Amino acid sequence: MVKSLTTLAYTRGPRVQPRLKSMGSWIDSAFDFAFTSKYNPLYQSGTIASYCLTLVLLTGVYLVFLYRLSFPFESMLSIQNAVFFDRWIRALHRYASDLAAVAVCFHVLRLIIEGRTWGPRFLAWISGVIMLGILLFSAWTGYAMVWDRHGQRLVEAGARMFDRLPIFADPVSRAFLGGTNPGSSFFFMNLFAHVAIPLAMILVLWVHTSRLARSRWFPDSSTSIVLTIGLVLLSIVYSAPLDEPANLLRIGGHYTVDAFYTFWLPWALSASASLFIFMASIAFFALLLLVPFFWRPNEASRPGVAFNDVLRCEGCKQCVSDCPFDAISMVPRTVGTGSEFVAEVNSKLCVSCGICAGSCDQFSIGPADRKGRVQLEWVKGLKSKNQKDSVVVIQCGSNSGGFDAISSLSRFSSQPLVHLAVECTGALHAGFVTSVLANFRGVFIISCPTYACQFREGQLTLVDRLMFGREPTLPDRIDKKRIAVVAHTRAELPQIESRFKEFLAVLPLMGVEAESSAWAKSEVQKEGKSPNLVKSPRVVAPLSLVEKLKVVAFTSLALLATARLSQIQVGEAATESLVRLNFRIHGQNVKICEQRTQAELEKIPVHMRLAEPCQFRPVSYELVVEIDGKEQLRKALEPKGAKADRPIIVAEELLVSPGQRQVKVLITPRGLGADSVKSFSHQFEHAMRPGQAVLVTLDQSKQELDHFAP
Repeated sequence: MVKSLTTLAYTRGPRVQPRLKSMGSWIDSAFDFAFTSKYNPLYQSGTIASYCLTLVLLTGVYLVFLYRLSFPFESMLSIQNAVFFDRWIRALHRYASDLAAVAVCFHVLRLIIEGRTWGPRFLAWISGVIMLGILLFSAWTGYAMVWDRHGQRLVEAGARMFDRLPIFADPVSRAFLGGTNPGSSFFFMNLFAHVAIPLAMILVLWVHTSRLARSRWFPDSSTSIVLTIGLVLLSIVYSAPLDEPANLLRIGGHYTVDAFYTFWLPWALSASASLFIFMASIAFFALLLLVPFFWRPNEASRPGVAFNDVLRCEGCKQCVSDCPFDAISMVPRTVGTGSEFVAEVNSKLCVSCGICAGSCDQFSIGPADRKGRVQLEWVKGLKSKNQKDSVVVIQCGSNSGGFDAISSLSRFSSQPLVHLAVECTGALHAGFVTSVLANFRGVFIISCPTYACQFREGQLTLVDRLMFGREPTLPDRIDKKRIAVVAHTRAELPQIESRFKEFLAVLPLMGVEAESSAWAKSEVQKEGKSPNLVKSPRVVAPLSLVEKLKVVAFTSLALLATARLSQIQVGEAATESLVRLNFRIHGQNVKICEQRTQAELEKIPVHMRLAEPCQFRPVSYELVVEIDGKEQLRKALEPKGAKADRPIIVAEELLVSPGQRQVKVLITPRGLGADSVKSFSHQFEHAMRPGQAVLVTLDQSKQELDHFAP
């Protein structure tokens, strides 16, 4: 039997959030099974992302000295051929950036599911969205620098997107429809953006973590070492892909896309889809920026921030030291007598974790529903008959494993268990624990793993407070064998049960012989364990050989999956050829003069009389393209600009069947004065091959059309 009491007073998001949180809990459980809760990468996704970006920055500094702006692909090919060093450095640069994208995705999803986007976390969320945009743009420029087929397709898709915006007078895509590669200035621009933007990300990262006390930019040392070794080994045995060199006169063909950054590329190569993808990207980031405004609890269910009763405050500064969000500071006392300074809570920074409630020996600070005195009232609700032999199981409400474990743990005790769910175990006051131990046999606390705490340091603060003398401490008379703190999750239910059995085995009796204690002692002895004090989560037992093998196996699988998804082959061999027209006709004007009669002149003031007034009008053209004697295109060409003084841009593509083809291009002026303007014509015969593009250009020096084919 279990007697339950919950103090969970509010939800942290909209109604759909509990379902999402349940789904996220099962995903966490799967990773807990694979990596254990101590090394679950999902709990450190944010720090893993920043660590991977650090690896990207370090390897990028090395690679930039090997990159040549005049020969971008050739320099990448040289790096790829240097098997013993440069190749795996490039692969490490690539795979670390991919893993950073994966970590960022999980980090974003966790924050949304747990409702950590609004209020004091607003600045962190907005800066995080900005960093995501910087990351994607930096990846874009990096792939363009390689200038293989993937990079070419990416640049072409981006140019089409910009052409859909009413910003540039000339189409941007024209620069990538010619017969030669873009100049060094284009690759210098990409290199500058690829290097400068990530450096700016460091400043944004500082803003991102500026409201956190004792912020961490990197995961724990064990995770960092495993990640580094795994990425290096992966880079050595599984090199990053390099497609064929970019060729602006080739269409179709296979190329590689990165599922984490350029998954959208196959759909963006068409002009119609490019606008949709561009608008979808804008909508996606707009939605992310708006999340804090609609993904939040209503006014009635929002948590109350902590406040301090300055009349009781003794100015000990313990709450200032314990607050994980730097929301508490010491200010001069203005009310009452006592210490010169008192604690003050900044409501704009407080996330209502309640950790400060467990820090105050005078019960003066904390959220109204979790102050120390309120916690003492909880003890009255827990009391029942024969409670002296009962064990109180306290769990963090964010750890679903506690709810799963409570019914299982009741099987190991002959006395009913008393179950208490709290918002965060880090808010438990030492006085509350002392009061519980005065009325019950023991306290078994199921907290969240260290890096899974929604309030960052709740579990660590609790352990330090109960086990390692952090103020306010337990009285010396309290036997710490009657307290156990475990940090396991739903996937580690056997570990929770094992720790509970050990706890019962060493738990002192409270007056009557407890069958559960005798049974637990015998079970522990059967397993060959000594009934010692249950270790605190600060002293975590090393992983068993099986657990180590699982961590290595699943880490390898995760890294291999990341590498494989970063080099997916798409596209298909072209079956048609292409005739491409890409040139500009500089604006030409014709002089139009009008003869006036004597009668018309007499109506005009003397100083304005012109016998033959003239004006200049821009010339329009008509474009006709014939293939094998059949007309394939007829189009009017009008000068651009508000005054029609911009050059005429010709950018057309015609698909043709492979084979020997006769192509005729005719551009003739039309309108008044057309007879005085030169026309352009060009006719040629060419053996078209599948996937080949023939380029028709205008030689500006000769003012004649010409064609070019690879």
